Amino acid sequence: MLLFLLLEGYGWLPALRRRSSGQVAHTRLMGRRAAGLCGPDAARFFYDENHVRRRTALPEPVTSTLIGHGAVHTLDGAAHRVRKATFTSLLTGEGVGSLVAHTSAAWDETAGTWSDGHGRRFRQRRAPALAGPARARTPRGLADRPGTAGA
Repeated sequence: MLLFLLLEGYGWLPALRRRSSGQVAHTRLMGRRAAGLCGPDAARFFYDENHVRRRTALPEPVTSTLIGHGAVHTLDGAAHRVRKATFTSLLTGEGVGSLVAHTSAAWDETAGTWSDGHGRRFRQRRAPALAGPARARTPRGLADRPGTAGA
C-alpha cells in the first residue's frame, strides 16, 4: 500500500476505495490496520467520540515528526473539544476579520524591518508574523500575556 500512497498521493485513498468491493476499504498503513470510509454516515461515525480515539490513532513517527505531541489531532474528550473550538473560532464569523487585521498589522511591522538590511532573514521572520496573531488568541497565548489569566 505504501507504493500506491507514494504514487497516487492524496488520490490514494479514493483509488483504494474504488478498487475495494464494499463501503469500507481495509488496508495497513505504516504497519497498522486502517479503514477508509466515505459519506455522511462515515463522517458521523468518525466524529463520534464513542468510536474513535485520537490519542492512539496516529503512528508515533507521524505524531513526532508531522503533527506534534499534544496537537488537537491527538486529543480526546473535553481537551479536544476545547482546543478545536479555540481554532475554529479564529476561522469563523468575526474571528476571521480580527485574525486578518492582526496578521496584516504584524506582517506590515515585520516587512518594515526588511529595509534595514535584514531582508535576508525572511524565512525566520515570516513565521512569527503569520502565526503570532493566531497564537495570541489561543489559551496558551493568552496565558503568556501580562495581565491576563489565560483561558
